[in-house]
Amino acid sequence: YPLAQWQDIEDRLARISNMNPRARRMQRMLLGNATEYQLDKNGRILLAPSLRAHADLGKKIMLVGLMNKFEIWDEERWHEQMRQDTEIERLGEFESTPDLDNFSL
Repeated sequence: YPLAQWQDIEDRLARISNMNPRARRMQRMLLGNATEYQLDKNGRILLAPSLRAHADLGKKIMLVGLMNKFEIWDEERWHEQMRQDTEIERLGEFESTPDLDNFSL
């Protein structure tokens, strides 16, 4: 996320009572693993080994843009996810949501 948007997410999470176990898990997952990275002199991002392990990243990765953020996937896992998503759409086994019901390209 751009920094300003991430700070908004942090603020929203901070307003949720951490007495709620689900909220506490979400705070722990999102805020506990959040790390700000800088590009190196070659324009690369060096991810911490713990994050690479958590995401099960191999040698080849996919950087997937999602408007205001991006996801980092292991290349093989990304292609498998795309196959699964395509199959779910083909079989009509997706969950309908009002936001997507009237969406078209």
